[in-house]
Order: sequence, then C-alpha cells, then structure tokens
Amino acid sequence: MRRWMITQMKLKDERAKMCNEVLNGIKVIKLYAWEIPMMDLIENIRKRELSCIFKSSIVRISVDIFNWCTPFLVALFAFMTYTMTDPENHKLTPAIAFVSLTLFNQLRSPMTMLGLLINITIEVRYFINF
Repeated sequence: MRRWMITQMKLKDERAKMCNEVLNGIKVIKLYAWEIPMMDLIENIRKRELSCIFKSSIVRISVDIFNWCTPFLVALFAFMTYTMTDPENHKLTPAIAFVSLTLFNQLRSPMTMLGLLINITIEVRYFINF
C-alpha cells in the first residue's frame, strides 16, 4: 500500500509538472501544433495515476473491511475458546456475553484510527523527502 501511495504521489507530481510545462509553453505548442501529442502524454500519465489509485483503493477497502470485521471475529473466537476449553464450568451467560461484546466493540475505533495513522505517516514521509 505504501508503494502504491508513493507511486500515486509521484505520478500526480509528474502530471502537474507536465501540465505546467504545457501551460508555460502554450504559444510554442500552438505554433507547432503539438496539442494532440501533449494531450496524449498527459492522458497517459493520468491513466497510470488512475490505475495506481484503483489498486490503492482496493487495498484500502480491504483494510477497512478487515477493521470492521475484526471485533466480530475476535468476539467469536473468544467465545468459542471460552466455551470449548471447559464446557462444564464455562457457561456463556448473557452478562458475560454482553460485557465482552461491549469491550470488543471498543476495539473498532482504535483499529480504524490505526489505518488512518498509517496512511498519514506514509504521506508525511513522502512530503518530507520531496
């Protein structure tokens, strides 16, 4: 994911530089009728950028799905482990279940923030090195 975000930022910079060059040299481009080749160059960069955005979006969606499913899966495995380790003494009562579910649901917010923190850290590192 870090690699795609860095590639995406580099492509965005490359496209911005190309657009800036085109705008600064518009008289020369018009004089030699280079509009189509310049447009093709910018579109090619934009296609690569969109491909990178698509890949990073797929990863981001996967991470979000994982973040939302984790409290449920943790609760499921915890309850299974609790009841299966000693079936006679470990009865899953509503009091135990609801308190545990409340605690597991509190994991959701920190895990979501962790994903955002990773994305922000990658972006800040890129801008510092830029």
